[in-house]
Amino acid sequence: MLRPPSALRARVLLGPPLGAALVVLGMATGLLGKLLTWLPYGHGFTKNVLGVVLTFGVRQDEWLGLGLGALAVGVLWPLLPRRPRAAASVALVVAAPLLLPHGSAVLAVAFAALVALNLAHPDVHDALSRKAGAAVWLPGASLLLPGWALRRAGLFQNTVLMRIVSPLIVCALTLGWLVLDSALSLERLAQKVSHWPAAYTDPRAQIVERTPERTWCQYHDIDIIGDHAIVVAEGTGHIQRWPLAGGPPQTVEVPRDWPPLGGLVMDSETDPATGRTWFLDGPDHISTLRVQGRQWQRAGRSPRLPESLHHTYAQWLPERGELVLFSINTRAAPEPPRVTLFNPGTGQARSRPLHDPSGAPVPNVREIAWIPPLERFVVAPDFGEHLYLVDPWTGEATPWLAVPTLNGKLVWSAERGELYMALPDRLHVQVIDPVAGAVVRRLPTQPGVRALAVDAERGVLLAGSVLTGTVLVQDLDTGRVVDHLGTFMPLMREIALVPGQPEAWLSTWGTLYRFTYDPG
Repeated sequence: MLRPPSALRARVLLGPPLGAALVVLGMATGLLGKLLTWLPYGHGFTKNVLGVVLTFGVRQDEWLGLGLGALAVGVLWPLLPRRPRAAASVALVVAAPLLLPHGSAVLAVAFAALVALNLAHPDVHDALSRKAGAAVWLPGASLLLPGWALRRAGLFQNTVLMRIVSPLIVCALTLGWLVLDSALSLERLAQKVSHWPAAYTDPRAQIVERTPERTWCQYHDIDIIGDHAIVVAEGTGHIQRWPLAGGPPQTVEVPRDWPPLGGLVMDSETDPATGRTWFLDGPDHISTLRVQGRQWQRAGRSPRLPESLHHTYAQWLPERGELVLFSINTRAAPEPPRVTLFNPGTGQARSRPLHDPSGAPVPNVREIAWIPPLERFVVAPDFGEHLYLVDPWTGEATPWLAVPTLNGKLVWSAERGELYMALPDRLHVQVIDPVAGAVVRRLPTQPGVRALAVDAERGVLLAGSVLTGTVLVQDLDTGRVVDHLGTFMPLMREIALVPGQPEAWLSTWGTLYRFTYDPG
């Protein structure tokens, strides 16, 4: 058999581990975040990847059977003589769509064919090598055909080595097939993912409500106001007012989808002093909700806004009597980020484009936090290297603190005078002193944290991960874990704390939870 140059043989060996090392390095240095800025919709790409992870997770009942089958094939295949091995290969390819749980029959056949080709008799490899020539050394070929590539590199000739490596090859191909097939099965398994098995949920947690069948990306913002939790149900287009004492919610229907970009209501704001709630009512109006007797209903709609909005995050500033809305560019819309100020007293609104005094473009807004001592908003872009200070009355957005912002979550604690920022691709929460403009400490935490809440009264931080579905209760000064709860799936969004109680409400794409926790 013709041997390839030694440099090519080295690439076969080093390619996969080097690729894995680059992924880890990218997460550790923020390079993955920079790469995501080149995509038209990096935030959406990230959510789709997480969707694949979740789909892969709910198929865990398939892992055992597939894993045992992969090991059996890897162990037994090399023991078969050439002709029985060829017959078994044909049988495997034919049976794959019938025996394997899958979303794509074509992918199941391709997977079975790759297994058979990798574990084919050496004579078959030699014959294919003569016909394929250097094709096996094309980028990525060694990932699809590791058995063939190892044999071409002269490293798969030893019978003992082959019997050791064969099960690993089959298991690796099986893992890759599960991931790809899960990506193609998102729609088919959406209901199973959104209704995560209740048996996996911590006994201290209560499932308040699940998304209706075939509804995805449901629960979003939560505010605890008085003795009610106000929840935005984005997927079905409702704002709900849940009594903390229990019982059904009061519900107000809101626009579910409006042109031209298919906007959805994601956030609402309530004035605790009056109980009035505001939300973006379609692209051009802001509506008010209030309690009248036992009813929660609409109480007015603003005149047409100066500019159409699509997705916004809102903040009520009681000291100024204004509602501030930041546009969230979720679908690579052409308009620049901007801020809209609405005065409920006058019904008037004005809009300001966000602008950097240096003339540099302002990145897409992802998180906002109002900092009273600065009388400014801290804004975290989707993907970037700086937090921004924003004056909503002028629209001036100034780069402020040099920290990575890969979909980071911001929470301001007035009691402690600190701003907390979680980065899903880091293993810590950054604690920022806004007055000093510096990171004062880092609290070690779990990967994938995208939901944060601060219980300053008890001195703990609640950090929820979209990857693990676990909420860690951590000491605010040291990061020491004093409690943990799970599993909250799929894809945590917000955690809101009940004042005076070690209790929280939590929203995900498919389920609304409430739970109690131990503050240590």
